Amino acid sequence: MIPRAFWHHLAAFYFAFQTLCGALWWLLIAFEPRVRPLFRPTHTPDSALLAFFLSDAILFLGLGAWSAWVLVKRPDAARWPLALHIGATVYAALYCIGQTLLTGQAMGAAILMTLGALCGAFLSWRAMSGGD
Repeated sequence: MIPRAFWHHLAAFYFAFQTLCGALWWLLIAFEPRVRPLFRPTHTPDSALLAFFLSDAILFLGLGAWSAWVLVKRPDAARWPLALHIGATVYAALYCIGQTLLTGQAMGAAILMTLGALCGAFLSWRAMSGGD
């Protein structure tokens, strides 16, 4: 049986790491325009990708950091931050998947967001469901 505290700490590490990676990704997108075509369809302007910054900063980075913090400090209060973060991440993943299915492009965004949604959902479930 794996103790529940293990899942709390693993999930907290994951969400902190995911938040750091997301922030670094945005820095890369902001300062290296040559990588942007990996994350948006060819005939879509950069502004369509960059327009996601505010929502991503609040819902992906902000809620991810909050989830990590709550899992360490008050795991019993983590249900809401985790649910909000996972909801936002799944929504973003579905958007990216739809974009890739419609255009055949921007596969990098679909892959990264889908992996983030699946890993985050699994770890949230394990952290909230207890040890086993």
